[in-house]
Amino acid sequence: MKILLGENKNIELYIEKDYEAMSQKAATLLVDSIAAKLQEREFVTFMPSAGGTPVRLYQILRKKHKTSIDWSRVVVLQMDEYIGLPVFHKNSYAWFLCNELVLLLSIQQIFFIGRYTVQDGVQRFDEIIRNAGDIDIILHGIGENGHLGFNEPGVVS
Repeated sequence: MKILLGENKNIELYIEKDYEAMSQKAATLLVDSIAAKLQEREFVTFMPSAGGTPVRLYQILRKKHKTSIDWSRVVVLQMDEYIGLPVFHKNSYAWFLCNELVLLLSIQQIFFIGRYTVQDGVQRFDEIIRNAGDIDIILHGIGENGHLGFNEPGVVS
């Protein structure tokens, strides 16, 4: 199914029967997308989600796709983090990404947002993204209650 978002902007929507099928499909699509980008450029910028939604996807990447692409050419930009939590605290998203994805796939470049103050982090990430030419792939999940990242349904800030 394709959803039209505007002039020349389409999103392909896949509906799978369950979490396992969704994770398998997402892993295949992700690896295929990274492989295609790596044919065009030296590296790919990838912004993965942390948290519960992608856990099975990351397991599949580690088991089935560890050698499918050259993961050392993937640059990871951390998407979200708890403010004030040290980068390598066991409850940080940086810790999660390192232990679920980065270290186990031999990804060699990751930019942690928790290393910076909020203001410095925004400026630094803008600079990194500009220098990289953009973010090539963003992997974002939707939580069981419909939340996107730290944006919970019904919460107005």
